[in-house]
Amino acid sequence: MTVSSQTLLFLTLSVAAALPSAPTTATRLHGQTARLHAQILRSRRAPGGASRNIPRLVRAANLPTANTTTLIRALVPEDQRLASHLLHASVAAGRVPRTDAFSTVGAASRKAGDLDGARAALAALHECGLRANPTDCHALLAALCEAGRTDAAEGLYREMARAGTEVGHKTRAVLLTGLLNSGEGERALAFAHELLGGPYRDLASSPPDVPLVNVILQALFSHGAEAEAKSLLQELKVAGIAPDARTLSLLLSHLVKLKQLPSALEVFNAFLAAGGAPSAAAFNILIDGCARQAQLLNAEALAAQMDGLGVKRDAYTYNALISAAARAGRVNRALAQRRMMRRSGVAADAVTLTLLARALADESRGVEALRLARQAADGAGVKFDARLAAALLYAATRARQRDAKEAAEHARWVWAEMGRR
Repeated sequence: MTVSSQTLLFLTLSVAAALPSAPTTATRLHGQTARLHAQILRSRRAPGGASRNIPRLVRAANLPTANTTTLIRALVPEDQRLASHLLHASVAAGRVPRTDAFSTVGAASRKAGDLDGARAALAALHECGLRANPTDCHALLAALCEAGRTDAAEGLYREMARAGTEVGHKTRAVLLTGLLNSGEGERALAFAHELLGGPYRDLASSPPDVPLVNVILQALFSHGAEAEAKSLLQELKVAGIAPDARTLSLLLSHLVKLKQLPSALEVFNAFLAAGGAPSAAAFNILIDGCARQAQLLNAEALAAQMDGLGVKRDAYTYNALISAAARAGRVNRALAQRRMMRRSGVAADAVTLTLLARALADESRGVEALRLARQAADGAGVKFDARLAAALLYAATRARQRDAKEAAEHARWVWAEMGRR
């Protein structure tokens, strides 16, 4: 039986349409590079898997450096592990791709949670005598610390220096921040000492930038090296390095923690007198310090100063003022701050309601606290937590006798809210 040319054409087009389309990445590759791409994709199903087959394919293809780099970058969005196998196989075969191939594989591995793969990509880069992009190193340093792998992070930091990769203020700040955030206080303190005794021994000739100074100060203040922190601040002053708002906040936090509120206020006023621009965080630290010592008038004076300088109050500010009023036994002043908070467009949170609930409950005004909480939860969608629930249930037990029925109804509402959340 003969088949017409039109029928053959129709069958050919029908079969082609039914076949799965090739990956979009492959259509951008040409010649030998495209063939190797297809072979690598098939290697996943071949005996021995990709890790055994890709080195053989790389040696047989003998692609130029530019083509190898292009193929690695094309493979990353399709299969990050195949790209990693190709990278290392190419290096082993002496066909070293460009630096951006290492960066692409390292970044993809890190984002996929494969920190060992990201670390191996950087190590291979250094072994090839190439210099890494410091930004790639910073991201991996932070990820390693976040994963609790501080030994690997410090190892990478020292490897960067040996390989000639730029190790600057940013690199050191990233590692020191990572150590602090990982709870490695002693290690962070040791690293801060290393920096002050090494690259920053002479601040006049080789000063760190202010963000790094702030992290060093945080390490010193938070781990008992107060004298060294003060000495560093004095050296910075002599070297003409002006602190910023973050530096101020660190110093104020430390003084407030030590209950040295007068000293904190003195430092703050000196900062203002020198032309410094204070942040809301600095004011909040001081207002919170006043609240902890029930110094309502000082707290309100700081809030007024904040307004005068055009620094906007936030929820933390109002919560500290409410706390100061409650600790001073001035519940109506605490309620006035809540009203001012609402007029300013600042949403109440669980802390706000917890503070007010306890303050009102202590004056047997529990139902008032429950009404406020219910209004805020219904209107602003305040998220309940265990502390807020406990405070509201305590308020329900402190209602006046005539309000007992309403208090019980509100208590049931609290239990229902906790059940939903």
